[in-house]
Amino acid sequence: MGHHAHGHAKLTGNSPMTHHPHTQRPNRKICHIYLNNIIIWSNMLEEHKQNVTLVLEALQKAHLYCSLRKSTLFTTEIDFLGHHILGRGIKANQSKVICILNWPVPKSAKHV
Repeated sequence: MGHHAHGHAKLTGNSPMTHHPHTQRPNRKICHIYLNNIIIWSNMLEEHKQNVTLVLEALQKAHLYCSLRKSTLFTTEIDFLGHHILGRGIKANQSKVICILNWPVPKSAKHV
């Protein structure tokens, strides 16, 4: 993965971006938008400050707002859409993996 986790930000708001087709979305190279969640990634801290500012300005211009209580800013790792994202790359969220590992082993062909 080309993005190192100098900064990730997860912003959650009340108005899903998908319900606002008139909204100009920020550059997709700095963020990923899924329903009412936005993840912003950057290589360096200064770059991350700029990227967060760009996204927040775009949201403000579209009259969309984020919940500070539901947001995580300036972190080096984050859980997003069932994945754990870190500077080294992306891996499956461990809580999802544990559910699969604890799945009962079928005892007969009928149980498969």
